Amino acid sequence: MLNNDEFGLKCLRRLNGFKYVVVGNHDTIARVMKYQDSGIFMSVDYGGRLHHNSWTYLLSHYPQITENYQDRHKVISLCGHSHTKDPFLHWGNGLIYHVEVDAHDGYPVSIDQIESDIRKKLNI
Repeated sequence: MLNNDEFGLKCLRRLNGFKYVVVGNHDTIARVMKYQDSGIFMSVDYGGRLHHNSWTYLLSHYPQITENYQDRHKVISLCGHSHTKDPFLHWGNGLIYHVEVDAHDGYPVSIDQIESDIRKKLNI
């Protein structure tokens, strides 16, 4: 979306599933308004929480330190600021998983894939 908002929205409309926008440092007020007006996103916000299966995800543009994975209630940070190829770049700082397309061969990543990757990482 950085260079062509309309083309970016057209591509996003073609994706299956629920879509959430977590506003980041490249999102202008005008772009955020386009996200909100598009009608294709579950939410457009600066962060949030998503519950899926037995885990809670903290949605944030920037990596956030979350609870230790040995705690009874897992909270995993999903972020995208770093443009890394390694989805576990900040894992040692907490349960932080990068969802940016850079970390997933240029493709969006599903919650099922995220959970699969994390289970492998945790050996569970």
